Amino acid sequence: MAEVKTLRGILPICAYCKSIRNDEGYYEKLENYIHKHSGVDFSHTICPACMKKHYPEEYEGMMRDKDGLKLG
Repeated sequence: MAEVKTLRGILPICAYCKSIRNDEGYYEKLENYIHKHSGVDFSHTICPACMKKHYPEEYEGMMRDKDGLKLG
C-alpha cells in the first residue's frame, strides 16, 4: 500500500504523449510507470468517442448492431 500512496502526489506528465517523468528525470509510458509503482496491469480498449473519431466505419457498424455494447 505504501507504493500506491506515492501515486497520490503530483506526477509530471507530458501534455502531448502523456509520458511520466520519473525520479531520475527520464520519461516513461504512463502504463509502465503505474505498473512499477502499484503493480496494476492495463487492458487496452477503445472508448466509443475514439472509435467514432478513428474508425468511423466500424463505429457505424457497431451502432447498427450494438450486441450489448454500451455506446455513449
